[in-house]
Amino acid sequence: MANEEHCDMPLASSLRHFVGEYIPQDLTGSRELVDNQLPETLGKKRGAELLENQGLYHTLLKNLPNCALMLFDSNLCYLLAEGEELLAEVLATVGLNRETIVGKTIWEILPPHICVELEPLYIQALAGQKHNIEIFYNHNFYQINIVPVKSDRGEIFAGMAIWQNISEQKQVEKSLRESEELNRSIFKNSADCIKTLDLNGCLLSMNAQGLCLMEIDDFTPYIGKSWVNFWQERDLVLKAIETAKAGKVAHFQGFCPTVKGTAKWWDVLITPVPDAEGKPKLLISSSRDITSQKQSEEALQQSEQLLRTVLENLPVGVWVCDRNGNINHTNRTGEQIWTGKKYVGIEHYGEYKAWWADSGKQIPVEEWAMARAIKRGETSINEVIDIQCFDGSRKTVLNSALPLRDNQGNITGAIAVNQDISEYRKIETERQQMLVRSQQYANQLHGLTKAALAINSALSIEDVLRVITEQSRIIIGAHQAVISTTTNLNWAQSISAISLSDKYAAWRDYQEKPDGTGIYSCVTSTNHSLRMTQTQLEQHPNWKGFGQAAGKHPPMRGWLAAPLIGRDGRNIGIIQLSDKYDDGEFSEEDESILVQLGQMASIAVENARLYEAAQKARSEAEAANNIKDEFLAVLSHELRSPLNPILGWSKILQTRKLDPEKTIEALAIIERNARLQGQLIEDLLDISRILQGKLTLNIIRINLKSVVLAALETVRLAAETKNIQIEMVFAEDCYYVLGDAGRLQQVFWNLFTNAVKFTPVGGRVEVYLEQAEKSLQVIVKDNGKGITKEFLPCVFDYFRQADGATTRKFGGLGLGLAIVRKITEMHGGKAFAESPGEDLGATFKIELPLAQEQEQSSIITETEIDLNYQNLDKIEILIVDDDVDSREFITFVLETAGANVTQATSALEALQILTQLKPKIIVSDIGMPEIDGYMLMRQIRNLSKEQGGATPAVALTAYASECDREQAISAGFQKHIPKPIEPDELISVVMELVRSE
Repeated sequence: MANEEHCDMPLASSLRHFVGEYIPQDLTGSRELVDNQLPETLGKKRGAELLENQGLYHTLLKNLPNCALMLFDSNLCYLLAEGEELLAEVLATVGLNRETIVGKTIWEILPPHICVELEPLYIQALAGQKHNIEIFYNHNFYQINIVPVKSDRGEIFAGMAIWQNISEQKQVEKSLRESEELNRSIFKNSADCIKTLDLNGCLLSMNAQGLCLMEIDDFTPYIGKSWVNFWQERDLVLKAIETAKAGKVAHFQGFCPTVKGTAKWWDVLITPVPDAEGKPKLLISSSRDITSQKQSEEALQQSEQLLRTVLENLPVGVWVCDRNGNINHTNRTGEQIWTGKKYVGIEHYGEYKAWWADSGKQIPVEEWAMARAIKRGETSINEVIDIQCFDGSRKTVLNSALPLRDNQGNITGAIAVNQDISEYRKIETERQQMLVRSQQYANQLHGLTKAALAINSALSIEDVLRVITEQSRIIIGAHQAVISTTTNLNWAQSISAISLSDKYAAWRDYQEKPDGTGIYSCVTSTNHSLRMTQTQLEQHPNWKGFGQAAGKHPPMRGWLAAPLIGRDGRNIGIIQLSDKYDDGEFSEEDESILVQLGQMASIAVENARLYEAAQKARSEAEAANNIKDEFLAVLSHELRSPLNPILGWSKILQTRKLDPEKTIEALAIIERNARLQGQLIEDLLDISRILQGKLTLNIIRINLKSVVLAALETVRLAAETKNIQIEMVFAEDCYYVLGDAGRLQQVFWNLFTNAVKFTPVGGRVEVYLEQAEKSLQVIVKDNGKGITKEFLPCVFDYFRQADGATTRKFGGLGLGLAIVRKITEMHGGKAFAESPGEDLGATFKIELPLAQEQEQSSIITETEIDLNYQNLDKIEILIVDDDVDSREFITFVLETAGANVTQATSALEALQILTQLKPKIIVSDIGMPEIDGYMLMRQIRNLSKEQGGATPAVALTAYASECDREQAISAGFQKHIPKPIEPDELISVVMELVRSE
């Protein structure tokens, strides 16, 4: 029995070894059974009895549903098979069971391809080697552990194959692998930035796309670093991490720049990764770059804000309604047009009172443009209507409306636009009246030219008077005209002419001569023109029925008279008109024309007298006649030249319908030529005032340099056009004279204009201001046409020109230098002219007495001034002014100083420019339409510094009181400069602001 027990013990020991090493650990009950019962059982039995006691092993292993144990001997025959469930599964295809495989080899119970794999392993197990193999058989995966079975003495007496079905495990592993592969694919290929974090929010890993998005070249330095430190809003991120740690998915959006500083916005999800017990062990963060979306949202918000701003500041009223016609929005201009607002529905549109402008019929509710847009889908453009505002006032507006539709074309509402054209209609009416006046004035000027030609052809005083009388009546449009001329106020020897319309045919034989008494004396004694209505005439104390011939004189209905004035300033007669066509009242324009006719008549009368005297002194008479001929030819040419475009465009405007732009251009041409005509007439009137002694001076203490500079500024553009260099050498600003600044500026303007006119292209004009004892001298020197020795003594005479031929190159009436001399002498000064000869240039010198003694000042040359101007070199300056002339002048002054100037014609345009340009200085007018300078500056000061809200500004305005200055400073301006503007002062103020910046 001892040997038997000895022989049985190895098997028991081997089984214990098998159970401990190969039976799954969760089957602990079976393992205890082997440990406690098997040794005792086997120790009492022989090896032969082992096969008979299979029930014990069956009991041991039958509870192992996923395992089977088979012992085989050296012949590879099975000695033992346990594990019913698994064996039934394995042996199902061969029709065997647990009991029937004992004594059979593997080749008898298993497929050949499996036997081929197992047989070498069985043999090696009998040699003492252990093996583990996985096979796929009968649609299942099996793991087979093949081990030797040893006795207590270490001798191998059998082999053991332990089968375990691992199909479920394989499936789980496959699922895990697929899941891990999917996760790795997502982690690797996601377009988002995916990171793994520990529960403290520290970085563990980041996918490749995340490294790219965060601009990270090497992730190593960031492993273990706190992810929170990347964010600006740390509290937001910390809160999200805490939410994820609590087992919930956290979501937020925030700003986090890349490691290289690129600004980015992110949409972030933080997801917890649970452990086996369901507690978070890791955090997964997925961050999506939404920078473009954020920028688009900001751009959309800015665009919407811009549209709201534009809508609110449009110069037209905008009304928006829904599909039921309920008005739900209007802008500020709309409220201003209607002086309020009423949000009513379509059925209540009758509360808005309006009439068709062409017919005057009231607009019914259903015929409002907005109502038609909603009900019938009509689009209305620029309907002219007269409206009654909510405060009772009336206006004329252009009313337009169109329907609003959705994507399917259904009407969802309507929008209406109102434009107040009340002022435009007023302007249009005035324009029509102006056209009529322009035509009348053009006709008068045309008649004036014809009169000049007719006078020029008259040889005797009688012919001159006849022509003047007839022409003046026709030109001005009166029923009667009378002219009388005397010598030394000897009315008894006066010569008269009368012209009467058919209305006064009965008085055509009236030949009574005036005696110089009564109402005549108001004109002849003062040499002033006089215009009266019928009532004023009858109430005048000097009205006595025209002296002794009252009973024979034609009746008077309104009266206009102008003196005839000789060259010596004494009265030589009178020209008078009465009873104007239509209403009988004479206008200022009529008076101006009659004064010119009177001047022409005066000249013609004196010329006629000179012509008659020339019969006795031929040479003197010829000279006088040449002067007359030249002047009249020049006058005819100078007066006719502007008439051509005036008459031509006036005719076109009357007979054709032009587009608005062409109409504006035509009116501009008419105005420009009329102004040219007016300048010629103004020169004549200045001479007339001088000759009559009516030219008055407003004497004040003035800085002569500023007057000279102002005159120079007016001719600078003409000089630049001819590329003429103006060189200035001026004394310092400490020399003053007593005089009229405007008239002195006229003196220097005439001199500078002449210098530029007669200097060739590319020439040079030199201007000096210097002190000479007790006077100041202004010297103007040019290298132009020069003056002949023969003409030099006459250069300051009235109506004299060196070249009076029709082929002359230079226009004008030859009055400028005469005006220069007269105004200079009225200031107690003297005018001189010098010239070496023709084509050798000329020098004009004006000498004026000093206001008081002053110390000699240093000389400032133009070169030094230019150097000072360069202090504004490349400084960006924004000019805001709705007046084009003022804007161009300011631009010229600042650009001359070297600045880069940008112009804005309105406050709204200035605000738009300010969003693109960052000027150094803003120079703005105050009085502007819609948005004035104060409102503009307040809006600018509400901007951020980056948007230009802190840009220094200068108020440049004609509002010059202390109150205006304080208001400008309060609005946000740094400086306030009243108009008229001194260029040096403007530049000085701008430079001061630049230096302060």
